[in-house]
Amino acid sequence: MAAFDDDDRSYLTWVNNFPQSFVANVLRAPNSNYFVIHKTTSTALKKTIPRIALPEMII
Repeated sequence: MAAFDDDDRSYLTWVNNFPQSFVANVLRAPNSNYFVIHKTTSTALKKTIPRIALPEMII
């Protein structure tokens, strides 16, 4: 398991390296009312990821 907090480059590299994985979307402060699982190919994730330059991947 990997955690990414304010580290978009590492997160996007991980998604690129593990394209058939899942992502747990949680709040920074633990809250049992918000926990969402996404497949890394989810369009919901792609709409929210910041657009940063990673030459080796296309989002």
